[in-house]
Amino acid sequence: GNGTKKQLEICNEYLNGENGPELAKKHDVSIGLIYSILRKFNVERRSRKGLSLSQKHRDKLKRAKK
Repeated sequence: GNGTKKQLEICNEYLNGENGPELAKKHDVSIGLIYSILRKFNVERRSRKGLSLSQKHRDKLKRAKK
């Protein structure tokens, strides 16, 4: 149903760099719910510090695919 689509949207936004609190505010849900959705879809949580690293890693992956 519609719920899953919404949850996938949240996962995608998180993977695109938005953090839990931003997503919770944007979708008007609790941070706990955001994180349980991420867990449900096996989205790897990142530490604040790890963001730039994962961004670089993702760029590297993009380049490698071409």
